[in-house]
Amino acid sequence: MQIQPLATHRPSATRRPAAAPSPQEPTDHYVVFGRESAEIPAAIADVVCPAQMKLGGFPSQRWVVTPEIEAFHRQHISTTPEEKLRDGPNSELKTLIGPMLQTRYTHTQGITVAELGPSTSTTVAETLAHGSNRYIGVDLSEPLAEKQIEFLVAGGAEQFFNVKGDTYALPLQSNSCDLILTSCHPPFVSSTLEDRKLALDEVHRSLKPGGEFLLFPYNEKAQPPEFQAYLADRFELVERRLSPLGAERCAVILQKRP
Repeated sequence: MQIQPLATHRPSATRRPAAAPSPQEPTDHYVVFGRESAEIPAAIADVVCPAQMKLGGFPSQRWVVTPEIEAFHRQHISTTPEEKLRDGPNSELKTLIGPMLQTRYTHTQGITVAELGPSTSTTVAETLAHGSNRYIGVDLSEPLAEKQIEFLVAGGAEQFFNVKGDTYALPLQSNSCDLILTSCHPPFVSSTLEDRKLALDEVHRSLKPGGEFLLFPYNEKAQPPEFQAYLADRFELVERRLSPLGAERCAVILQKRP
């Protein structure tokens, strides 16, 4: 069963986030990268929540950022030329994802965007983190997130936040995001079928009614029929674009079903 395109287009009405409630108390295992306090900032207190430990610990037992991995990441950041840490001009983020976002969301304000596993990439935040939009990067690796923050600060991005979180148990409140996206993120490209379904459930839970999920890469022919049916039950296809690199690597935008 394949996901079927919607017959209608996404409404053009501007959606603005509700006023943020007062900050919550500091919570164990909750980290806002680049800040001295673990307290959830008031600006995203209506979106972010303390990490849930669904899978027997934090981070997920499926992929843990150990001290050794973090040390490797710090070494990688300190020894790799900056141009190789940034999204290259010929990368799929610049040639495929960025243009899709510009076409669909540039003229929309008041949206809350969450990117899963952004690493040091800045394309999404630089495209959407302006005006009354809010960008939240969710990652498990603090060294990579710190470098992303450094790039975004230097580039003048606005309204961006980085939180430590597990895709299998997102630190996002239910029905809180207008757009969630991910590019080459392990839970959607190299995990087991059951883990992909779990990650998809977390995205569906965190999106507002009618919210959208940009998934890359997505190759229908390479997906088990069971996953295609699972996806179609929760989302409707609104856009598909083929990567300039071909090989049936597509980026799809999916709209949350009720």
